[in-house]
Amino acid sequence: DAPTPRRAVAAGLLVGGAALLRAHAVLLILPVALALVRGEGEQRPSVGPWRRAAPAVLAVALLLLPAVLFNSLRSGRPVGPSLNGGVNLYIGNGPAANGFFLSLRGFDMREDPSGARLLTEKLRIAVPGAAAADRAWARMAWRSIASDPARALGLWLRKVRLHLVAVEFSQVSQLGSWAREAPLLRLLAVPYGMLAAGGLLGLLLVGFRDARLRPWAAALLLLVAAQSVFFVVTRYRLVLVPVLALLGAAAAADLSSRRGRRRLVGVVAIVAAVLAVLPWGLGDASSRLEAAGLLNEGVRWELLAAAVPSSLDRAATLYAEASAVDPEHPEPYRALARLRRKTDRIDDAVDALRAGLAHADPADDVRRDLIALLLEAGRAGEALPLLEERLRDRPGDADTMHNLVVALMAAGRIDEAEKVAGDLVRAAPGDPRGPLDLGITLARQGRFEEARAVFREGLQRIPDDARLRTNLERIEALLED
Repeated sequence: DAPTPRRAVAAGLLVGGAALLRAHAVLLILPVALALVRGEGEQRPSVGPWRRAAPAVLAVALLLLPAVLFNSLRSGRPVGPSLNGGVNLYIGNGPAANGFFLSLRGFDMREDPSGARLLTEKLRIAVPGAAAADRAWARMAWRSIASDPARALGLWLRKVRLHLVAVEFSQVSQLGSWAREAPLLRLLAVPYGMLAAGGLLGLLLVGFRDARLRPWAAALLLLVAAQSVFFVVTRYRLVLVPVLALLGAAAAADLSSRRGRRRLVGVVAIVAAVLAVLPWGLGDASSRLEAAGLLNEGVRWELLAAAVPSSLDRAATLYAEASAVDPEHPEPYRALARLRRKTDRIDDAVDALRAGLAHADPADDVRRDLIALLLEAGRAGEALPLLEERLRDRPGDADTMHNLVVALMAAGRIDEAEKVAGDLVRAAPGDPRGPLDLGITLARQGRFEEARAVFREGLQRIPDDARLRTNLERIEALLED
């Protein structure tokens, strides 16, 4: 049928909606425009070929405009419909990049989804908010690319190939877990390698020879090229499935019609397509992907616990399996401890974190969790060496200094607690915990006049802090008596 303005607008809205979910999907407007320009079925087009594509382009622009304006105003610079391009670019091209989506060690998606805290610790500069974090990640990524363009090109080519490899990337979307829980689903699954080989075969044999398939072939190439700038993950490859299936069907139709020497060419193409999708050269990435997949599956079971309490046992098993597959990954230990803490199995939670402290790299988040757990459980003596070690690694860290003051006071080491509290006041003059901790250590020693002076000075710097005001009132009441 001939393309019409209504169909062009519908196609533009579909592409715009896809781009809101994944910004680089906006590239699909190019094959859409190609299909509209062709004017298939029109005898005498009433408008010029490129004017047929204009409604689609306008629909995309109008749909994306609110998100683009919102992000740009918040960021203070032109930004697309998505604000996670910087960290994705770094994950795919940074010093540790290997082509796959692999979580940055120390990156806590729950507590710090933009990575601002990790950047602050890594760069030793303040990163105020998601927009600043996005810019910082992008700068680091481009710096890495510019320092070794050949490596960046090699990574991109590897990612292009990984889009077609016949193996499951289970770190985020664990398709295999569905079949484990419901074996009947195995009968419904088509192996990705078969789809990839068929699609590649169709691309080679008929993708650009048949005018009807050219927009689809172009869409496949554009998606793979754009996604390979970042990394490869299961959900990125799932986007390709409809096009791979269509091109695979076209390849099957073409091969069935071949005769003689042309059939031999088809056999050679089949062999080449199969060899191209074989999963060679993945290295130790397979175990890391498997561990990340087990971890994410465990999180899903843990989230079911409110409705199905027994799912916690399944989550615990998955977390333990993940730590066995990739002992250096800190998150399975943290997740297992979190789960044990929910069920009041404090000793088991402590054991999980101690195991993580021995094997994880980096282990700072594990150590931080262990410190918090020990302090909460009233085991300050066990937390003290961990706090002192963390303070040596992170001098001037206000959280660590405050927790060390608490642990030292609980252990009866008031003189040492007073010294650390004084260091906290000097290291973080805007943090109310400094004068609070120092005033309390002085009051514990009966030095009420000094404590009052500390609380007063703290209120001068931080006049709205209710805790400082309350402690000052208590000290003044004691002195009046």
